[in-house]
Amino acid sequence: MFDLKNAIHRYLVEHMGKTAGDVAAGGLPHLAGFDLSSRMGLADLFFHEPPDLFSADKEAWKNFAYNEAGPMLSFLAERTSQFVGHMQKGEGFQAVSSLVPVKMYQDAVKAAQLATTGKQNSLGGQMTKPSALDAAYQLFGLKPASVAEAQEKSTTKVNYNAEVKATRDSILKAFVAANGADRAAAQARINAFNKLHPAEAIKPQDQIKMMKYRQQSQSNQPGRDTTLNKMLNY
Repeated sequence: MFDLKNAIHRYLVEHMGKTAGDVAAGGLPHLAGFDLSSRMGLADLFFHEPPDLFSADKEAWKNFAYNEAGPMLSFLAERTSQFVGHMQKGEGFQAVSSLVPVKMYQDAVKAAQLATTGKQNSLGGQMTKPSALDAAYQLFGLKPASVAEAQEKSTTKVNYNAEVKATRDSILKAFVAANGADRAAAQARINAFNKLHPAEAIKPQDQIKMMKYRQQSQSNQPGRDTTLNKMLNY
């Protein structure tokens, strides 16, 4: 499997060094230790459907300004409105709670983990070492660069393993379905796969098991040729 983002990142690091390569791949914030690359894209560099410059439609320009400002402005306006509403009703606790977004709480929990145990995956595997600096960035809602890099590598690994498994299954099925001269070509593909992926090597017992499964699936379909009995007759 070819991961373009990962390939570019590795190329930059190999040719520019770790620090410069990370900055080139993830942006200048990497120098400070946090990552914003996942929050910005090419679309963030352009205005989207601005009103006519010669128009006197103030409402259109107002909506345009709100849209370009992003969700933060509307979020603040909504929270302020909720705060005022609760205060007018004498609901002090609810008023204060309305100013504490869910993300802030989530960031605080993540920050505590980064400070004490470091970033861990869903299975408890260690992804980053404990870091007070990483915790501070996370507390302010910024993803630490070390976490972003670890997640990128983890995603690449998961995608790679899934692709290897799919390729393995495809090669094994092709071998079982092949006959005559095609069988030799299929075996050559298995040998090449095993050399490239020894940990996921296709073994003779895997081939026999697959052929047994294929024979069972064809048991109610007479007339189809199978070579399983010949292979097992020894």
